[in-house]
Amino acid sequence: MRPDVNWWTDDKIAFYERASMYSSFHRKLASIIEEHIAKSDTILELGAGMAHVTSLLHYDGYDIKAYDNCANAVNFVNRREKIKLLTLSDACSLKEKADVVLMLFFGSIKDGSSLDYFLSLARKRVIYVISRHKGNPYSTRKDRRNEIESLLSENKMKYSIIDTSLNFDQPLREDEVEKYFSLSYENDNIPDLDRTNDDEYPLIFRNKKEISIFIIEKEEDR
Repeated sequence: MRPDVNWWTDDKIAFYERASMYSSFHRKLASIIEEHIAKSDTILELGAGMAHVTSLLHYDGYDIKAYDNCANAVNFVNRREKIKLLTLSDACSLKEKADVVLMLFFGSIKDGSSLDYFLSLARKRVIYVISRHKGNPYSTRKDRRNEIESLLSENKMKYSIIDTSLNFDQPLREDEVEKYFSLSYENDNIPDLDRTNDDEYPLIFRNKKEISIFIIEKEEDR
């Protein structure tokens, strides 16, 4: 199922940008991904959202094109980067191909047909990153790691999995706590937050993200 084209509201962007600025989450994730991409590879990123990994790969010298179907996200990212880093397009109906396709917390590999579509865009491999929603009791989403691994095995795919955890902590003002949890988790149960020495953002939500990175190799007959 495609994401809501209006998912990236101004409030969600503001919270996300602040968390990215205060953490090394995207730098660490980009470094893991770069171990599986050659500098000569072309890269296609689907549903890039705020495009922080896209930006890091671009400035690290990789040939990357990124797409998202939310105009608010595309406009914000291109203003932030001062270049056209992100293109407005439905990432689920592209015809363009690249050596490597990136799907970072985007898309649903749920059956053989969806797997075949994403593989059809890649010449070498698909790198698919999911949040396992473990260790965060405020997420209502399920852990799909085993489900995806079973699908890849059933389709006799060559793949590897990297399981890791990265912190994506959210600094907050006192008056933002309720809004943040209603936007991000749709949850009325607000946890105890840590105190900081930052006068502007005296509270912080420790958000440890358990993630799985699937490196799915392209076969010649797919």
